[in-house]
Amino acid sequence: MSVYPSLAEAERAAAAYGNEPARCGFDLSRDVVMAVREGKHSRPDLVLKFGQYLLRSHASRLGDAVWAMYEQVYVALLQYGRRRKKLSGSDEVSDELRLADEYCTML
Repeated sequence: MSVYPSLAEAERAAAAYGNEPARCGFDLSRDVVMAVREGKHSRPDLVLKFGQYLLRSHASRLGDAVWAMYEQVYVALLQYGRRRKKLSGSDEVSDELRLADEYCTML
């Protein structure tokens, strides 16, 4: 049994704060990302928004889980970057794919 809320519950809670990670804070932002992971949802938009906030502002609070967060955000960057590239029809590398390369180097 999960200690984290479902994705629907986490999204509702985040909506009460305008879906702004800084307003949601550490616990709720982590709950959103963990709900995506544990529910095996494909929501790169949420992982990017809340996961990047956690890595930027609270990496030390994640402890050993920081590496799993980097990995989850890395995968979301790949998914989102490829989707944007496909929709735009451009051959240019997206900002998300460039950042994914940096995350891959860190990992």
